Amino acid sequence: MENSRSRIGSTFLNISNLDLNLSNLQPQRRGSYYDPFESSILVKSRQTYSDMQSPLLGSKKSSKGGLSISGAALSFISTIIGAGIVSLPYVILQAGYLYGIMLHILMIFILLFAVYLLLVARQNLGYESFGEIAYICLGKPSIYVINFVITAATSLIVTMYALLFSNICVSFSKSVFGDTSNSDYLIEYIVTTKVFYIVALYIILLPFVMKRSFKELKLTSILLIFGVISMLVIFFAKAFFKSYFVNESDQKVEIYQKGSIVDSIFIVLTAYGFILNFYPIFAQLEVRSNKNGYLSTLMAMLFCFITYLLFSYFAMETYGEYLNPNIFENIQVETNIPSYFIRFIFLAIFICNIPFIFLPGKECLLMMIDEALKNTISKQIEIRIATLRAGNVSLNISRLDEEVNGAQIALRVSTPLYISYTIGLFSLQMLLAVLIDDITLIFGFFAAISESTINFILPGLFYIISFKIAGKKPNIWAIIGSYIYVVVGIFLFFFANYNNIIKITSSPI
Repeated sequence: MENSRSRIGSTFLNISNLDLNLSNLQPQRRGSYYDPFESSILVKSRQTYSDMQSPLLGSKKSSKGGLSISGAALSFISTIIGAGIVSLPYVILQAGYLYGIMLHILMIFILLFAVYLLLVARQNLGYESFGEIAYICLGKPSIYVINFVITAATSLIVTMYALLFSNICVSFSKSVFGDTSNSDYLIEYIVTTKVFYIVALYIILLPFVMKRSFKELKLTSILLIFGVISMLVIFFAKAFFKSYFVNESDQKVEIYQKGSIVDSIFIVLTAYGFILNFYPIFAQLEVRSNKNGYLSTLMAMLFCFITYLLFSYFAMETYGEYLNPNIFENIQVETNIPSYFIRFIFLAIFICNIPFIFLPGKECLLMMIDEALKNTISKQIEIRIATLRAGNVSLNISRLDEEVNGAQIALRVSTPLYISYTIGLFSLQMLLAVLIDDITLIFGFFAAISESTINFILPGLFYIISFKIAGKKPNIWAIIGSYIYVVVGIFLFFFANYNNIIKITSSPI
């Protein structure tokens, strides 16, 4: 079990204690998330002395016992596959098999080129983390950009989990009380509304999200893997043995009428997202070479591609034109045992995962506030950069500087500030879950805020600016592609938000 600071939005790690025995600094797996702001000094200290003399990516040596290519691929898979899988079958329904498969393949190539841009930028600059490279290329604003993106992305995931949780709970309550819209008993009406379960979820989880730090339970990752595998197996059985799962009392959901090919693009774009975790996972490779970086990401995306298409095919065979963007809408009207089993498993997944997903977003929000008030993060990165340029990774830092720079953000801020911002952020996420019924809106905002920035704009800017800093001549086609990525990312940001606004204003949320 890892401390909470090792997750995706954790605080910037400090550079203290660098003169300790380097053989003890082994690559550390960080569960389903990796620290995108890990110190380059800590990564380099895990290399042999000869590797320290050449910090560029071309180095073939690395710490003994690091990740193999297949191990890195598994790490990427763990960051890619999540509860968002519930919307992928709808992509095939909306786009058709031919265009749906082409959309998946196109997304794989888009992300592979983004990986290429990140690897070359890292090679040009010689730094090991997303946060440090962003700071060198874009300066202090990058701290706010990256932390805002993580806060927004995790908030949208928490909102989606809360929405799915409440919908599943409503389905159970309606199976007991039936349609209570015209009921004379107020309590029956209340317990069949999603607001009741979102409020209950808020009350249950508030003590956990208020904790300044806690250790991650491996049970959360195991539950998610078990849930996804169970869903695949059950839908395989339902697709090929329909007669065993048909119940005359089962209802059919209304055909979803508000969808478009744009929704399919946003869903697929979100389903393959891993770029923010690329540098931290890559840094754990036993042999950190560009080739291994490409191979591990390609293996991961091919595995996800096959998994996504199989699940989509099984779901299409099961529900056909009645398939909903949120497949739980289809599952929750069924009364067979597999339906109840899937819903119970995912209820546990959602309630167990929300605190751990909330944590990095909370820390990144506090990090932005701390940076605005004290410039803590920018000062820390500048010290790191100066240390690396001096070629002295055993630089001693005073105990005071260590405490200022290395303390976990949640422990460093004042108690009133911590309480107010934590409650405020979690309350906002639960409020969004109450207001939003259409899950495609969440994918749309996720694509607009997170994917446009992380998959397109930042990789393109990193490549362009890194060549200017390094004084090298870039590949003409790659530099053209980089500019295209920046333009596409900006367009995606505005278009996705525009599409969401149209959806919100044209019909009730």
